Amino acid sequence: MKFIINIFAFITVFMEVHSMHISHSDSILHSSESTLKHTDADRVVKRDEPGVCQTDACKKTAEHILQSMDNKVNPCDDFYQFACGGWIEGHSIPDDKSSASIFEGVEDDLNLKLKELLERPLSGSEPRHIQMMKQFYDSCMDTNSIEASGSEPLKNILQKFGGWPVVVGDSWDESKFDWMDTLIAMRNFGFSHNILLSLYVSPDTKDNTVNIIELDQTNLGMPSRDYLVSGLSDDATAAYFNLMVKSANKLGADESKSKKD
Repeated sequence: MKFIINIFAFITVFMEVHSMHISHSDSILHSSESTLKHTDADRVVKRDEPGVCQTDACKKTAEHILQSMDNKVNPCDDFYQFACGGWIEGHSIPDDKSSASIFEGVEDDLNLKLKELLERPLSGSEPRHIQMMKQFYDSCMDTNSIEASGSEPLKNILQKFGGWPVVVGDSWDESKFDWMDTLIAMRNFGFSHNILLSLYVSPDTKDNTVNIIELDQTNLGMPSRDYLVSGLSDDATAAYFNLMVKSANKLGADESKSKKD
């Protein structure tokens, strides 16, 4: 699916920037071979042609598209290589990722710019929400304080919601647990409401002028329910299970009990 989206996105931008056209006088149609030939001149957009964007952003985009192409390849033979060959040759998949694409590159650039903004010192005149965001970021980056606090802050938060049964152990009282009350408490504390149920607002399929509230299943930490259905026979599910066991052990759970539960 990502491949198809990339191809359609490229075609749209490519046609917009280059405005490729084939005139009746320059193009030769061979009906016997059903092929269309055109010269290099047909591909060139004249600088003084009306409607051609000449801003720095447009020029940069056009340059990026040209660099991403592989003009040595005939698009009729291999359009993907023709459209993306240059980009593939100039990029590799990072060690910490399973894929690479133009969209992921844009996201990385955006994250770097956000990081620069968050690390700028405050002048004191910023709106309250900007100051709170900066304070939140600084607290997350204060690894020394985080390491010094250990797991106690997380234990305190879990205790507010009745505790984690595998960590609490025999003192856990199932009769006092109400999942709806727990979700309400977690939501009031600031957690997302999409924990056990996915809740969102979207246009009504029967009347798109009206928005409705929809409930759906949530992913429970995994990309889809297929992983959970496969069980521990799936490598990704087994790795996620081991992460849960190790997390419980870090919080004080008995290892044998955490694996069993």
